[in-house]
Amino acid sequence: MDEQNEKYPHTHSGNRRRARFYLVALFLLIAAVFVGGCSDIYTLRDYLYDRAFVPVADITGIPAGVDAGVPLPLSWVVIPENATKKTVAWSVSDPGETGAAITGGVFTAAAKGTAKITARITDGLWRKKDFSKSFTITVIGEYAVTYHLNGGTLPEDVPETYLIEELPFTLPVPDYGENIFLGWYDNARLTGSPVTEIPKGSIGPREYWARWHGFIDVAMTEQASESFWSYDSGTKVITLQDGATVTLTGSTMENCVAVESGAAATVILQDVTINISGTGGCAFDIEDGATVTLLLSGTNALTSGGAAAGIHVTAGRSLVIDSAESTGAGTALSSHAETGSLTVRGGSTGGAGAGIGGGIAEPGGEITIAGGTITAYASSQGSTWQGGAAIGGGGEWDAVGDKNGANHAGTILISGGVVDAVGVGYSAGIGGGTRANSAPGSVTITGGTVTATGGSRAAGIGGSNRSSNGGNITISGGTVTATGGLYGAGIGGGYLGASGNITISGGTVTATGSQYGAGIGGGDYGSGETIIINDGTVDATGGQGGAGIGGGYSGTGGAISINGGTLDATGGPGSAGIGGGYSGTGGNITISGGAVTATGWDNGAGIGGGVGGGGGTISINSPTGTSHGTAAALAHGGYALGASVGPGYNGSGGSFSGPNGETSWPGVYSYSW
Repeated sequence: MDEQNEKYPHTHSGNRRRARFYLVALFLLIAAVFVGGCSDIYTLRDYLYDRAFVPVADITGIPAGVDAGVPLPLSWVVIPENATKKTVAWSVSDPGETGAAITGGVFTAAAKGTAKITARITDGLWRKKDFSKSFTITVIGEYAVTYHLNGGTLPEDVPETYLIEELPFTLPVPDYGENIFLGWYDNARLTGSPVTEIPKGSIGPREYWARWHGFIDVAMTEQASESFWSYDSGTKVITLQDGATVTLTGSTMENCVAVESGAAATVILQDVTINISGTGGCAFDIEDGATVTLLLSGTNALTSGGAAAGIHVTAGRSLVIDSAESTGAGTALSSHAETGSLTVRGGSTGGAGAGIGGGIAEPGGEITIAGGTITAYASSQGSTWQGGAAIGGGGEWDAVGDKNGANHAGTILISGGVVDAVGVGYSAGIGGGTRANSAPGSVTITGGTVTATGGSRAAGIGGSNRSSNGGNITISGGTVTATGGLYGAGIGGGYLGASGNITISGGTVTATGSQYGAGIGGGDYGSGETIIINDGTVDATGGQGGAGIGGGYSGTGGAISINGGTLDATGGPGSAGIGGGYSGTGGNITISGGAVTATGWDNGAGIGGGVGGGGGTISINSPTGTSHGTAAALAHGGYALGASVGPGYNGSGGSFSGPNGETSWPGVYSYSW
C-alpha cells in the first residue's frame, strides 16, 4: 500500500475531495427534503404533510340574533371535528349602525341593526391558504311594551315599543274617568312598588298592569311566597289558594275575592270595602269544599251584585268569622278598636242571595260567628224572585212551590260577637230562604249579642216567606232580640210557616211577632210545633192574632214544654199568651217549672186557646228535682172574656191537669211551687 501511495500520490488526495463533495451534497438533499427550502419544488416534506392534513370545511354555531347591550361570548364548532387547524380569529367586518365590537372572543353591540363578523383560520385549507367565513348577526334593540289597562285607556300615539338607545323610557299615564291612577306594576297581582319608567340598561319585552284607586291589596302574613294567591285581570278576581294566610286592605268597585275549591285559607279583612253591586258578581265567594277563617280588623264592607250572596257559603263549604284582635292575629296589623266590624249585603238587583250564605235556591253552608261586629242584609225580592236570608239560605223561584226548596238555613252557630241580621223583602234575618223546606236547617246561639229582624212575611230567626217552618233553633246563651216582619214570628215561622223545633236553655231572649205572627212559634197561618224552654229569661210578645208562645193567626200552640227560666208571654189581640193564635187551639202545653207569666189579649186565654180556639191539653205540674228552684205560673185571660187557662172566647174543649190533681178549667190562675 505504501508503495502504491508513493507511486500514485495524487490518487489519495482526489478521493478525499470527492468524499467531501458527496457528503455535502447528501446533507443539502436531506435539508431540502425536511426543510423545503424551495417553494416551487414538491418535496418529500410536502408529500408527508399532505398525507396527514385535514382541511376545514365549515364553522357553525354562531347565533343569528342578539340583544343590544348584552355581551355574547362567541362559541362555535369547526367542521370536521378532526380538522388540522382549528384556531379561529374573529373580527368585525361591517358593524353597520350597531357599534359592534369583539373583544376577547365576546361580541357586543349598542344599538339595533345588523353587523357582519368574520371568522378566520390561518392555514385552514392548506399551507398558506386560510379558511374564512362571514356571519350576519341581527342586533335586537327594540322591544314590545304591553299595557294591561284594567279598565283605563292610553293617550293617543303612545309607542308600543322602546329602543335601547333611547332609554330611559317614561311610561305613559292612562285615563279611567274619575278613577285615580295609582301607577304601573310589573305583575298582575299588583304587588311591590309602582314603576314609572323603563330604566337604562333594560333588555327584552316589558309588561305592565295599571292600578287604580279601587283595587284590593293582598299581603302574605306568614308565607314568603306569593304562590298562595293569584289575580285575573280579565275577571278581576283575586283567588286564594290552599294554605293561604293573607291580609286584604283597600277598596274597590270591581275586584272580588274567591277561595278556590277544596282550599283552607285564613283571611284578615283590614279596612276593606268591596262594592260590586254594579257588576252582578259575588264580593267574597267560598267555592266548593273550601274552608275559610275570616278575621276582622277595622271597618269592612262587602256588597255583591245581582242575585249573588254577599259572602257565598253554601252546602259543603265552611266559614268562621271572628275578630282579628280576639284571636291575636291582628296584634301587629292596626290600632283599631277592640273588635273589627263587617257589613255584608247580598245583591240588590232582583236578587235572591243571602247576605251570608246561599245563592239562588241554595242552602246556607256551615257558618260560625265567634266574634266581631257583623251586620248582614239579605237581597231584595222582585216580582218573581224571592229573597234570601240575611244569614242562611238563598231565595227560590215561585215555580218551586211553597215549602219545597232546598234553600234552608244550613248550619249556623253564633257563639260571640255582635250580630245584626236584617231581612229584606220576604226574607228572614237568620234562617232559611223563601219557599224553603226549612226542616234540615239549624240555628244555634250560645253567646254574643244577636239582633235579627225579618223582612215582610218572614221571621226574625227561622223561616222566610212560604217556608215550611223555622227549622231547628237552639238558644243557650247570649242576648237575643228577634222581631218578625209582617206575618212573621219573632222566632219561628214566616208566612204559612210553622215554628219548627225551638229550644231555649239560657240567655236573655226577647221575641216579638209582627201582625199575625207569634212571638215564639208560628207565622201567619202557622202553628207551633215543638217549643221547649228549660232556662233563661224569655219575653215573648205576639202580633195581632199571634200568641206570645205558640201559634200564629189560626195556628195551634203545638207541643210546648216549659221546665224552667223566667218567662213572660203576651198574646196579640185575640190570641193566647201561651197556646193558640186567633182561632187556634192551645195544643199540648206542659209547665213543670220556672217563673211563668202568660197573658192573653182581647178574648184570648192566658194559657190555652185564642178567640174561638179550644184549650188544648194543658198540664201544670210540680217541678221535680232542685234545678228549677222556686217557680210560679200566673195566667191572665184577655179582655174581656178569655180564660186564664183554657179555651179562648167562643172556644171549647180541651183538658186540664193541675199540680194538685185539678181537672177543671180554673179562673184567674196563679200557682206557686
